[in-house]
Amino acid sequence: MEIPVLLTDRLRLRGFTAADFPAFAALWADPAVVRHILPAPRDAAASWRAFLLNAGSWAICGYGEWAVCRRDTDAVIGLAGFFNAGRGLGADVDALPECGWMLMPSAWGQGFASEAARAAHRWFDASGQGPASVALIETGHSGSERIAAALGYQPLRSPAMEGPPVTLYRRG
Repeated sequence: MEIPVLLTDRLRLRGFTAADFPAFAALWADPAVVRHILPAPRDAAASWRAFLLNAGSWAICGYGEWAVCRRDTDAVIGLAGFFNAGRGLGADVDALPECGWMLMPSAWGQGFASEAARAAHRWFDASGQGPASVALIETGHSGSERIAAALGYQPLRSPAMEGPPVTLYRRG
């Protein structure tokens, strides 16, 4: 499947390439970035597996995560999109794509996460796969909670998972 390129005023969302792996790995290795997502940063081997899973998601599911790039520099500043995490959270959500977004700290506080997530959701809905999707957010992570609410996600429940408390949201 050819991964669509999405353009916003400031961003280009495109498929990851092999040349993007160092930026992808750096994102997942940064403790500040993953503190709301994982119990600990990923090492390069775990990041490589996640990188390949994303490529496989596009090929098998018809959706995945995009490299979020600044249009003015084409620098990769994060990722956004959809994936199937297979978390075993219940029949009402396990079959649905999960949405996620994350940015490098240098891109925080500039509205890039909202811009990228909105673009991904516009594509998802227009592709015929949406709007039903879920998002898993650390409870109290106000920035991501605001983005999820703006996208139409509603709190569903707080599943018991390893790490800090999280809230499961559903859209559609």
